[in-house]
Amino acid sequence: MKSVKELIDYARANRATINMASAGVGSQSHLAGALLMTMAGFDSLHVPHKGGGPSVASVAAGQTHWTLTPAPAAMSQVKAGRLRVIAHSLPRRSALLAEIPPIAETVAGYDFNGWAALVAPKGTPPAIVERVHAAMIRTLALPEVREGFAGQGAELFPSNAEEFRRFLAQEVANTERVMKAAQLSPE
Repeated sequence: MKSVKELIDYARANRATINMASAGVGSQSHLAGALLMTMAGFDSLHVPHKGGGPSVASVAAGQTHWTLTPAPAAMSQVKAGRLRVIAHSLPRRSALLAEIPPIAETVAGYDFNGWAALVAPKGTPPAIVERVHAAMIRTLALPEVREGFAGQGAELFPSNAEEFRRFLAQEVANTERVMKAAQLSPE
């Protein structure tokens, strides 16, 4: 398959035989795949693995048909020519992934991203939070840091505490919606 449209068409035509690898039940790759299936109206058998590496390896070996996985888990397989990237899960085109279209160009509104955040305990004095935030911004601006993240397929979107709170609230709501669609419940 060379595009998201081809994946969707194939899945709809081969309902009983197509499967999706994930890093495990409830993992980022499982939820991202469940969201895609829900939004695009197709099914795949979910094949959970014990981590992202084994799930990506199963696609490269032809044991499973597709996966949505964090870029760092797939980059070595992609660079070795064992996997083809057909899309990314950011909501829009990315300079970092210039040749790769977002899923949202085929499935309107699709947006599922992994992210990392620097957090501090509740009650940390604002002055300390601001000092740490300023240090983080300076560090993320260093060319070698930006290049290191880019080499793993990671795009940087630094924000302040209030922006992150809003982002996190939206992420929780989105995750709850995906979990409901995948018929998962928190344990």
